[in-house]
Amino acid sequence: MKPWPHNTTQLPYTKGSDTSKAAADSMESRAPTIRKEVYDFIVSRGERGATDDEIAASLNLRHQTASPRRRNLVLMGAVHRTEERRPTRSGHSATVWIATPGMDVRRPRGRPPKAPTNTFSRKLTVYLTDEQDSQLARVARDTNQTKGQVARRLIGVGFAVGMHGEWAIPDNQ
Repeated sequence: MKPWPHNTTQLPYTKGSDTSKAAADSMESRAPTIRKEVYDFIVSRGERGATDDEIAASLNLRHQTASPRRRNLVLMGAVHRTEERRPTRSGHSATVWIATPGMDVRRPRGRPPKAPTNTFSRKLTVYLTDEQDSQLARVARDTNQTKGQVARRLIGVGFAVGMHGEWAIPDNQ
């Protein structure tokens, strides 16, 4: 089995570090359950959201356990950063995260397998603002698709983004 990032079913670890690999292996069976608990907690907080410190304290988790599960949720499009900051138990400022209710977070989507050569032949990396990512996640949720599926459709169909960030199909399509 190839190590992460090539194997998307395996938790990430630092290459060459036996302790990092052992820690990732020890979390493999528990990570989906903890990820779901973290997600449910953030959803329960509604618009108030939660900091990593609040997540760890409320769920009785170590920060080193809670933060990576929240990061998984961000990568899945289920949790989003806000502009709000709140103090942690130690008095430091921390980012507040909010969740998109109704997401299936039991399995991370991870990096998709390489496409067959007869379908897609190019990889595209796109950097989005938080607002663009949030809007893409909203469209994906509303259409029951992944963000990748929505992005490919936007490129293929020729959607346009209006002055106020709304998605629209141009009249000439």
